[in-house]
Amino acid sequence: MADAAPYVVSKSAIIGGTKAFALEGAEYGILVNAVAPVAYSRMAGETIADTAQRGTFKATYQGEANVPMILALAHESNDMTGEIFSLGAFAAGRMVLGFKQGVTEALTMEECLERKQEMLGTGKDVVMPSNIYDYLATRSNFTLDR
Repeated sequence: MADAAPYVVSKSAIIGGTKAFALEGAEYGILVNAVAPVAYSRMAGETIADTAQRGTFKATYQGEANVPMILALAHESNDMTGEIFSLGAFAAGRMVLGFKQGVTEALTMEECLERKQEMLGTGKDVVMPSNIYDYLATRSNFTLDR
């Protein structure tokens, strides 16, 4: 998507801020979490050319479907902090920034490049959607033609 960099960078700052504020607020009993909601909007809908697919997206990802988890995070019985949750279609899941088992003894630039598949992973080692289409498919068996 063209011109997405400012949006993406601001979202990354939210992740870092959530983690930092949760650490700093802990001693005061302050809980800090973030949500990454998916909901149909006119802007999101414009990215889907197929009318039928746009209709399915609009019906599946309604804004109010994000409310239960947001209310849970705001509830006095919540004790989660420093977390980021992916929301949409009345589903919620913890988002993580993780690590893939890497390599050792990568002593030269050439060795790093030669061993990139070991670092990056293949098959089911790593699941990381790279675009909105893969993300939606991962979240709810929702498929979009590109």
